[in-house]
Amino acid sequence: MKSLHYKDCRRPPAQSRNSMSPKMKLLRWRRLTTCMSCKSLNLVMENLQNFTKLQELWLGRNRIKVINLCGLSCIKKISLQSNRLTSMIGLEECNALEEIYLSHNGIAKTEGLSKLVNLRVLDVSSNKLTSVDDIQNLTRLEDLWLNDNRIESLEDIAEGVSGSREKLTTIYLENNPCAQSPNYNATLKQIFPNIQQIDSEGKTGFWK
Repeated sequence: MKSLHYKDCRRPPAQSRNSMSPKMKLLRWRRLTTCMSCKSLNLVMENLQNFTKLQELWLGRNRIKVINLCGLSCIKKISLQSNRLTSMIGLEECNALEEIYLSHNGIAKTEGLSKLVNLRVLDVSSNKLTSVDDIQNLTRLEDLWLNDNRIESLEDIAEGVSGSREKLTTIYLENNPCAQSPNYNATLKQIFPNIQQIDSEGKTGFWK
């Protein structure tokens, strides 16, 4: 079990369910890769410690309330979009993480990220954030999705993402109060000199 690289937990087709054991109704195994995904389950994150080589975990559209990765040291990508999370605590020991997708939850604070020095992509759009915290010392962040939150100030963004000012190329802030700030685009370009994409409708090359 410890060498497993791929686990597909999606429900089997309806016509084959009756012939499966209860366990097989929950789990199906496919070819070995480095990814595990699970769809349409009322899932509790537990017993993952055996999957020591797992690099990708896709658990979107479930009912997960708490992150528990059981110290998976090789995990590089995780998606927990459209769950019932209210906290980001549980990621802090997964130092290999490069991409985190947590959109469409109920998260009110960015936390537990300060040790994730390899992080390149952070998607916390469509949550309840009012500020950006605990990512100041991250220097490899390239893509930051914060749209559809409650962030008031561009100054808060500048301070919160200070470690990645030179590295960041994509930022989404639309549908936050701060997106109504005067000189919004120009200010973001000043904060992030190498930015290429701001929000969903334009690239910096088209802005005056």
